[in-house]
Amino acid sequence: MICILSFSTVFIVLTVIIHANTTLELSAVSTGLILSFAGIGNIIGVLIMRYLEGVSWVPLLSILLIISASGVLLICLTSSIMMACIGMMIFDGALSMAFIVQAAVHQGITPDNALSRVRSSTYVIGGLFAMLGSFLSGAIPQFYSTNMSLVVGFAILAVPSIIILRYKKRKCRHEKNGSYPIKVKRWVNDDIY
Repeated sequence: MICILSFSTVFIVLTVIIHANTTLELSAVSTGLILSFAGIGNIIGVLIMRYLEGVSWVPLLSILLIISASGVLLICLTSSIMMACIGMMIFDGALSMAFIVQAAVHQGITPDNALSRVRSSTYVIGGLFAMLGSFLSGAIPQFYSTNMSLVVGFAILAVPSIIILRYKKRKCRHEKNGSYPIKVKRWVNDDIY
């Protein structure tokens, strides 16, 4: 999952920059506005996560990937800067939430004695896929178009969400009822609640 998330973060953001410049013919200021909406989406996503404690991670992660993919599709289909801003906010807000869910599940299912090794491997693999995303965000528009690149980004987010839902039907050994609720710890005055 970290491969999809790391790849998508770099691939979509860089593609949106190219798309805004070449296809939408926006100025640097307008492109910056679109990227600012990504930050707004991040903040909203993190604030929403507070209310999702105890939610089953399988459908949540799948829904977040679908929502994120819908933001990418909106960017691809629109020629309006405001719709592109909304699409970017949806994409990045849902993707930031997916990163949080993935990290919580990853930490929850990994044995304590292997956590540092697994986490290090995750950083390396995530970094490799981010580099691949960086390369392909320039290569696909160079040979095809930014719309094709955004469709690829949409598929990379949407297809795994369907696979995740299929996986839910085949319960894994760590799950008793097909779900693994995420635990969100709240820090208040240096105490965990």
